Amino acid sequence: MLQDLEKEKRTGIDAINGMVVRLGKKHKVPTPVNAFLSPSIRKAERCSWTTTGTSRGKTA
Repeated sequence: MLQDLEKEKRTGIDAINGMVVRLGKKHKVPTPVNAFLSPSIRKAERCSWTTTGTSRGKTA
């Protein structure tokens, strides 16, 4: 994921942690760390893109 952020690409955070959170809910297992990580990484993605003047990993 760090490499994705450095290259201004989308990470796989939703696919990875999203599944963990969904399965946790299904089986009534708390997954607070995973639930916290997804929005945090998405915010880092947006910050990475806006500070470099690019959008979704593509240069202007």
